[in-house]
Amino acid sequence: MIKEISVSLNLAKKSGNLVAAVADATLDLADAGSIKMCGFRVMLPDGKPPWVAPPARKGDQTWFDVVHLKGAVKKRVDAAVLQKYDELTKASSRA
Repeated sequence: MIKEISVSLNLAKKSGNLVAAVADATLDLADAGSIKMCGFRVMLPDGKPPWVAPPARKGDQTWFDVVHLKGAVKKRVDAAVLQKYDELTKASSRA
Protein backbone atom coordinates (compact mmCIF):
# COMPACT_ATOMS: atom_id res chain seq x y z
CA MET A 1 0.00 0.00 0.00
CA ILE A 2 1.20 3.51 -0.79
CA LYS A 3 2.00 5.44 2.38
CA GLU A 4 2.80 8.76 0.71
CA ILE A 5 3.50 10.32 -2.69
CA SER A 6 6.08 13.10 -2.87
CA VAL A 7 6.63 15.24 -5.95
CA SER A 8 9.58 17.28 -7.13
CA LEU A 9 8.49 19.68 -9.88
CA ASN A 10 10.18 22.31 -12.05
CA LEU A 11 8.18 24.85 -14.02
CA ALA A 12 9.04 25.23 -17.70
CA LYS A 13 11.31 28.15 -18.50
CA LYS A 14 9.42 29.14 -21.66
CA SER A 15 5.91 30.53 -21.28
CA GLY A 16 3.30 29.48 -23.81
CA ASN A 17 4.87 26.04 -24.13
CA LEU A 18 2.54 23.00 -24.15
CA VAL A 19 4.74 21.42 -21.46
CA ALA A 20 4.23 23.63 -18.40
CA ALA A 21 6.35 21.61 -15.96
CA VAL A 22 8.37 18.44 -15.48
CA ALA A 23 8.03 16.34 -12.34
CA ASP A 24 9.40 13.30 -10.54
CA ALA A 25 7.10 11.32 -8.24
CA THR A 26 8.25 9.06 -5.41
CA LEU A 27 5.87 6.47 -3.99
CA ASP A 28 6.68 5.59 -0.37
CA LEU A 29 5.72 1.94 0.14
CA ALA A 30 6.54 1.90 3.88
CA ASP A 31 8.59 -1.17 4.84
CA ALA A 32 8.64 -2.40 1.23
CA GLY A 33 10.74 0.60 0.10
CA SER A 34 9.96 3.23 -2.51
CA ILE A 35 9.60 3.75 -6.25
CA LYS A 36 10.83 6.93 -7.93
CA MET A 37 9.46 7.70 -11.39
CA CYS A 38 11.14 10.52 -13.29
CA GLY A 39 9.82 12.59 -16.18
CA PHE A 40 6.12 13.25 -15.70
CA ARG A 41 5.02 16.31 -17.65
CA VAL A 42 2.26 18.78 -16.84
CA MET A 43 0.62 19.57 -20.18
CA LEU A 44 -1.20 22.88 -20.57
CA PRO A 45 -3.10 23.03 -23.88
CA ASP A 46 -4.65 26.38 -24.83
CA GLY A 47 -7.94 26.99 -23.05
CA LYS A 48 -8.01 23.56 -21.37
CA PRO A 49 -7.18 22.43 -17.85
CA PRO A 50 -3.71 21.01 -17.17
CA TRP A 51 -3.22 17.25 -17.31
CA VAL A 52 -0.38 14.87 -16.50
CA ALA A 53 1.51 12.91 -19.15
CA PRO A 54 3.57 9.93 -17.97
CA PRO A 55 7.29 9.58 -18.56
CA ALA A 56 7.87 8.71 -22.22
CA ARG A 57 10.63 8.02 -24.74
CA LYS A 58 10.76 8.79 -28.41
CA GLY A 59 10.81 5.73 -30.61
CA ASP A 60 11.58 5.65 -34.34
CA GLN A 61 8.25 7.18 -35.32
CA THR A 62 6.32 7.98 -32.15
CA TRP A 63 6.54 8.47 -28.39
CA PHE A 64 5.78 5.58 -26.02
CA ASP A 65 5.16 5.54 -22.27
CA VAL A 66 8.00 4.33 -20.07
CA VAL A 67 5.70 4.10 -17.04
CA HIS A 68 2.09 3.03 -17.42
CA LEU A 69 -0.10 3.55 -14.34
CA LYS A 70 -3.72 2.39 -14.03
CA GLY A 71 -6.57 2.80 -11.58
CA ALA A 72 -6.25 4.41 -8.17
CA VAL A 73 -2.46 4.75 -8.29
CA LYS A 74 -2.69 6.76 -11.54
CA LYS A 75 -5.31 9.05 -10.01
CA ARG A 76 -3.21 9.59 -6.89
CA VAL A 77 0.01 10.32 -8.78
CA ASP A 78 -1.75 12.66 -11.23
CA ALA A 79 -3.44 14.48 -8.34
CA ALA A 80 -0.14 14.86 -6.44
CA VAL A 81 1.65 16.24 -9.53
CA LEU A 82 -1.17 18.69 -10.32
CA GLN A 83 -1.36 19.81 -6.68
CA LYS A 84 2.38 20.57 -6.67
CA TYR A 85 2.00 22.40 -10.01
CA ASP A 86 -0.88 24.46 -8.59
CA GLU A 87 1.15 25.33 -5.47
CA LEU A 88 4.16 26.49 -7.50
CA THR A 89 2.18 28.48 -10.05
CA LYS A 90 0.22 30.26 -7.31
CA ALA A 91 3.44 30.99 -5.41
CA SER A 92 5.18 32.35 -8.53
CA SER A 93 2.20 34.56 -9.41
CA ARG A 94 2.33 36.12 -5.92
CA ALA A 95 6.06 36.87 -6.21
